[in-house]
Amino acid sequence: MNKVYFLLGEMTHLRYFIPLVREYNRRKISSCFLIYFSGKYNCPSKHGDELDKACEKYNIEKIPVNDFKEKNKIIFCVEKSCAIAVEQLGIKKQNNFYVLISTFDYLENYDFYSKYAKNIIFPSWWFLDRCKSFIGDPRMKTTSWSEEKIRSHKNVCIGSPKYDIKLDREKILNKYHLTDKKKVLFLFPSISAGCNGYAADQFWVTKERRGLSKKQICDIYDAIRSLGFEVLVKSRAKFPIDKDCLGDHNFHDETWFPHTTMELLEVSDLAIMVGSSSMKECVLQKTPFINIELMNDKVFANATNFFFPLLQYEYCQIYKSAPDINELKSKIKYLTSHQFSGEFKKATETYFFQGKGSSKKIMDFVNNQDNIAEAINE
Repeated sequence: MNKVYFLLGEMTHLRYFIPLVREYNRRKISSCFLIYFSGKYNCPSKHGDELDKACEKYNIEKIPVNDFKEKNKIIFCVEKSCAIAVEQLGIKKQNNFYVLISTFDYLENYDFYSKYAKNIIFPSWWFLDRCKSFIGDPRMKTTSWSEEKIRSHKNVCIGSPKYDIKLDREKILNKYHLTDKKKVLFLFPSISAGCNGYAADQFWVTKERRGLSKKQICDIYDAIRSLGFEVLVKSRAKFPIDKDCLGDHNFHDETWFPHTTMELLEVSDLAIMVGSSSMKECVLQKTPFINIELMNDKVFANATNFFFPLLQYEYCQIYKSAPDINELKSKIKYLTSHQFSGEFKKATETYFFQGKGSSKKIMDFVNNQDNIAEAINE
């Protein structure tokens, strides 16, 4: 093996790919991005300069996916891009596709790509075991879970390269022109989750009113400031931050690797989110958090339901509705004045994986599979 390939149609996937590229570079194996255009806000066509810089920095070749005619090559994908490659982009299915899962998208996506994947790489057994809860679930429209599917030989639990990154607090502060003042990161809610800052009468699944109003968001900001913290606000480009809810500093996806959200978590004393799966990053980065889960409990796999075991620790607080401001202030004080290193360690070891080093484990596994295939073909 002298080259591996990465299917790139979303810049978000760089956080999974570049740690693997760096590991392959250390072993003198070259990498190539197969570029396709997804048309999304994070499409490579919209971020050409940053992609070019990343390719130059990490010595990555890049070619249009239409130029790739090879077979029996190693191709890393994230979630549904594996099926997109075969069914829409013309990549031969006789390649070895290694699929990296993203958050809990695999719960619905698994059947799209499992038929093409050589292996599907889960961060830990816990992520796979969670699928048992959805066997026979009538809400499952696209993937039908079974014990046999969960035990498939294609599933391997060896970590996630996304977290193989060393974040330097001082460099991050300088990068975003921030001071050493204490900070709370507010992850601005997405419109698609039915909880946004534009109007409190957004509807989501049921006809009940959902969402935080602009006033409620601004009240949260005022509570944060009253305790001596700066308010950092982060959203995605497809979910613009309302002009009245910009906080003290506001960000979208300023860079894809290192990713802005992970960088801001690193320099923040606390994160506050609205129905976000970023609580996973909070646990792995040891950042206390508050999650306001406004989505209907009957909604398929909302973040609070999925990550419920992670929420049984003192490092977080969960609200099912907009919190009382005085109670919120009390909880912010508590979470930012106590150390939870022991609880973060316990949660990480129980539900995730042992710190850094996933890229090396994944590469060792893939190399072993490749060596076995070569031996069989000889």
